[in-house]
Amino acid sequence: MALAWHPIGLALVDTVINLARSPWNREALDQTWQQTGWPPPEGGSLAKQILDDEEWPMVPAGEWNVGVIINGESTRVRGFSVGFALFYEPDDIWDPDPDPDLIDFPQHIPSDIWRIDRTADRTRFRGVWEEGHRTVAQRLGAPNVIDDGWNDDSEWQHAVWRLGARLVIVAQGDDITTYSLYDEASLQVIDYPDDRPIPTGWDLHGLLLGSNLE
Repeated sequence: MALAWHPIGLALVDTVINLARSPWNREALDQTWQQTGWPPPEGGSLAKQILDDEEWPMVPAGEWNVGVIINGESTRVRGFSVGFALFYEPDDIWDPDPDPDLIDFPQHIPSDIWRIDRTADRTRFRGVWEEGHRTVAQRLGAPNVIDDGWNDDSEWQHAVWRLGARLVIVAQGDDITTYSLYDEASLQVIDYPDDRPIPTGWDLHGLLLGSNLE
């Protein structure tokens, strides 16, 4: 087992809150991105990159990678995701042979400032998530929802705050960059109708994977 992480700070939380309160339509998107203080994407225009990319863009932003969540073929931005931890757990912990995935961990991190512990277990991964949850709570107070997954065996937790028609989420889930080889903890902001209950369980999991986005 292994963990790579970079703790959330209040500066990142403030940036994500500002994203939640800013327009994401194509005409305003580049200005919204500029206001984050993050470096411009390759080519200078996030709106153009979204049109050119076949998958969700992943934009380097210094010590973070920022995933831009888009709604399928419409290329409409529906959210942003900032990963702050990666966790690897082998399928067979009793295999005596060297684990190449553990040796190669992590396959990707945005900055050398990230910490790496190749002995960390899932409890430590949850602890990093809890630290992120507490940091966001310093700005937004207690979350509207704490979700422990879709059944008693779920190993992921989520804290959700509603900001109008946006949700701010400290999430755990699949790391899509490694096709779920790793688990990821992330800070996300996602469009969600303000007249609908905050999703939980499978519905929240689906929202984080990009489904249930209207």
